[in-house]
Amino acid sequence: MCRRFMLLMLGIFLFIVSVTQLYAAEYNFTTIDYPGAEETWPNGINDSGQIIGEYSVSDTRHGFIYNGSTFTTLDYPGAEWTWVNGINDSGQIVGWYYDSDSDTPHSFIYDGSTFTTLDYPGAEWTWVNGINDSGQIVGWYYDSDSDTSHGFIYNGSRFTTIDYPGAEETIVSGINDSGQIVGWYSVSDISHGFLVPAPTSLLLLGTGFVGLLGIELLKKTMLKA
Repeated sequence: MCRRFMLLMLGIFLFIVSVTQLYAAEYNFTTIDYPGAEETWPNGINDSGQIIGEYSVSDTRHGFIYNGSTFTTLDYPGAEWTWVNGINDSGQIVGWYYDSDSDTPHSFIYDGSTFTTLDYPGAEWTWVNGINDSGQIVGWYYDSDSDTSHGFIYNGSRFTTIDYPGAEETIVSGINDSGQIVGWYSVSDISHGFLVPAPTSLLLLGTGFVGLLGIELLKKTMLKA
């Protein structure tokens, strides 16, 4: 009896020690600084470990991509400043740049060889904040006519505004591969976060079933006639 009790206590002790070590595990931090830069801000990483962000030299911001061994500057051609905010697993990169000639920020997408400006139609400013593996891009734009910021999603061919109902401004900050969207909105100068669920095919599926049912009813009606 005493032997069994001692073995039980030993087992409990070993379990407690293993759990304690599990929760006390330390992370290994690695500093990431662009060589020669005054400051460095990594903003995203994809599943291949490619890291993107920006760095500062003489009060000027430059974008970069880091593959684990080599930094590569990523500046929009002719831009005064460049910010890089997101990268997906295909290596598509999004961000925004500051055009000193027009004194206006613009967004861009970079496919590894070509920069393409991405501005919400009619907006004064456009900021892109993220891209998922399907190539869906999210961000926000400023409408000078209404003096309001609006969120948006871009599917590669069409922009869709995303505004929280009743909000004074809406900012979309991220999207995952399932299409879930996060951001924040402001009411009476108080900010609140939000989540937009991923689009579902249930509505389309239901519409299809209704359509099929209608066809069958039409067939039966015609046969009776």
